[in-house]
Amino acid sequence: MIKVAIVIPYMELLEVYTECSKRLSVGREIEFQINNIRGTRDNFIKECSADIIVARGITSAALRNERHGAYIIDIEVTGYDIFNAIISCKNKFDCDNVGIIVTRNVLCDIESLKQIAGANLTVFKVNDENDIINAIKAGEKSGIKAFIGGTTAKKICDEMGIKCIIMEVGPEAVENSVRIAIDAAESINNERSKTIIMKNVLNNTKNGVMAITKKGNVEEINLEARDIFGISQIVHPKEITIEELFPRNEWKEVIKKNVSKDIFFKKQEMLYMANISPLFIDGDVNGVLITIHNAERVRETESKIRAKLRKKGLVAKYSVDDILGESDLIKQAKKMSEKYSKVNSNVLIVGETGTGKELFAHSIHNLSKRNMQPFVAVNCAAVPENLLESELFGYSEGAFSGAIRGGKMGLFELAHGGTIFLDEIGEMPFNLQAKILRVLEEKEVRRVGDDKVIPIDVRVISATNVDMPKKIAKGEFRIDLYYRLNLLDITVAPLRERKKDIPILVGYFIKQAASKNFLTNIDIDERGVIELCKWSWSGNVRELRNICERLVVLSEYNYITEEDVKALRPADSVTFTEEDRLSLLKKDDDINLSSIKKNELARAMGISRTTLWRRLKNASK
Repeated sequence: MIKVAIVIPYMELLEVYTECSKRLSVGREIEFQINNIRGTRDNFIKECSADIIVARGITSAALRNERHGAYIIDIEVTGYDIFNAIISCKNKFDCDNVGIIVTRNVLCDIESLKQIAGANLTVFKVNDENDIINAIKAGEKSGIKAFIGGTTAKKICDEMGIKCIIMEVGPEAVENSVRIAIDAAESINNERSKTIIMKNVLNNTKNGVMAITKKGNVEEINLEARDIFGISQIVHPKEITIEELFPRNEWKEVIKKNVSKDIFFKKQEMLYMANISPLFIDGDVNGVLITIHNAERVRETESKIRAKLRKKGLVAKYSVDDILGESDLIKQAKKMSEKYSKVNSNVLIVGETGTGKELFAHSIHNLSKRNMQPFVAVNCAAVPENLLESELFGYSEGAFSGAIRGGKMGLFELAHGGTIFLDEIGEMPFNLQAKILRVLEEKEVRRVGDDKVIPIDVRVISATNVDMPKKIAKGEFRIDLYYRLNLLDITVAPLRERKKDIPILVGYFIKQAASKNFLTNIDIDERGVIELCKWSWSGNVRELRNICERLVVLSEYNYITEEDVKALRPADSVTFTEEDRLSLLKKDDDINLSSIKKNELARAMGISRTTLWRRLKNASK
C-alpha cells in the first residue's frame, strides 16, 4: 500500500482534495492522508513518513530540504489562479502595482497577464520565510502597494500591516496534483513489485550473489552470500565492507580492465568459486556483480550432467591424455587440437584408417567450453544411404511408412549446444551433401516430412581417410561443403612415419590386453619391440593394438619373445634397412634399448661388434 500525504495550506481545500482523491483512486492500492499545515516550522516536515508528499510553496521547499529522497509533488497554481488573485487584489485594494510572491518560476506569461489585468506586476521568487520578508520590504521600497502569495506570505504581510491576497488553488490544480501523485504511486508500486520479485529470485538461488558499486560499496547481497560470509540478516548491505570479504581486491581489476574473472577462496573450510563480472548501467561499467558457487556443488552438478549424457551415449570418452606418443608429429597434432578447442570453428581430421582420428575429435570436445554438452558421433559410411538423412535430421510423424508416433529427433538436434562428429565424411552420399551444407550455413535443420525449421547450435568435427581433393576432382564431393568443413584441419600421421611412438604404444596395449584377459605381469623382450618397429603397419594403431592383444593371449610364461613377434609378422610388412636400425640405436633412450648387449645386437644385424661400434659412431656425427 502506497501512502500519499497531501499538505493543504488552508482548510477550504480539505473538501476539494478529499473528494478528488477518493474519486481518482478507486481500485488502486493508495492511502491518502490530508494534513493542514502552514509554513516550515511544523513537526510534520521532519516526521512525515509517507511515500509521496503533495505540498505547496515554501512548505514543499522545506520538505525537499528535510526529506532527502522523498517523492515531493508541488501543487502548481495555474495562470487562471494567478489572474483571479490579481483581479481580487485590484478590486479589494484599488491598486495597480502588485507584487507576486512565488517559490518557483511562474508557469504563465506575466506580460500577457499585465495587459489583460491592467496592472503592473512584479514577481518575487522565494525559498523560505526570510526570503518572503526581504521580498516584501524590497517591494515596498519600489512602490508596490499590495501582494499576492501563499498563506505564509499573507501571515507575514498581516503582521507587517501590508495588504495581501492569498493565491488560492483552483480545482484544476487540485486534480493535476492528485493525478500526478497517483501516477507516481503506480510507478513506485511497480518498482516495489519488481524489487520483491528480484529479492525472491536472488534469495532462492543456491548461489551467493552480491552487487558492488564502483566505489566498492555493497549495494545488494542475497541470503546465500550472507550465509557464506556469516553476515546477519539485520545488517544493512551498506554496512558491509567489501574489503573484508575480498581483501585481494580482484573486483577493482575487473572494473579497470572490463573483463570477467574467476577466483577461488575458502570460507568455513569450504571451497568456493566466485565469478566477478562488470555491471553495466547505460553502457558504462558502474560496478561488479559477484556470483559465488560452492565448488563441491558445481562438481556434483557436472557429474550428474555427464552421467545423463553417458547414459544416452552422448559423451566424449577420450581426452588428449589418451593420445599416446612422443614423436614430433603426434605432439604437433595434439598441440593443434588443444588450440582448436578454444574456438567454435569446424575441424576436419585427416588420416589413414586406424590412426586415431576419433580420439582427436573426443579430445577437442572435452577441452572446449562445450564439454558439458552432448558429443554425438556418427559413421557416415556405416549407415545405409536411405536411412542416413532421417538419422541426421530426424523425421516428423507420418513422414514415411514405419515412422514412430510423434516423430524422431535427428542427431544434429541431439547435439544441440555440443559437438557432432561426422566420421568417414568422404563417404557421405552426394545428394545429402547439399543438405549438410545448408545446416552449416543456416544453423538450422528441417526434419524429413516437416515444413518448419529448428534452430541449432552445433560444432562440426569431421574425419576422413580418403583423398578429398581427388574426390572433389571426380565430382564425388562438393567443394563448397569441403571448405565449410575444412576451416581448421589436423593431419594424423600414419604409424610408419612415427616409429618413435611404437614402444610407448606397445607397452600400453600389452598392459591393456593383459588386464582385459585377467592376466598379470606380461612383459615383452626388447628385441620383440625392435621387431615390431620394423613392420609397415598398414592398419596403423588399430592393427598394433590387435597384434599386442594376440601376443598377450598367445604368450607363454607371461613373456613375449622376439620369436613370438616374428611368428605373427604380416606378409606385407617391410624389413628395416641397416640405416633404420642405426637410427633406432641413436634413439635407444626412446625405445629402452640400453639393456641390450651390443654383441647380441651385432649378431642380429649380421655384423661384428667392432663394425657396429664404428657405424654407430659415424651415425651420431
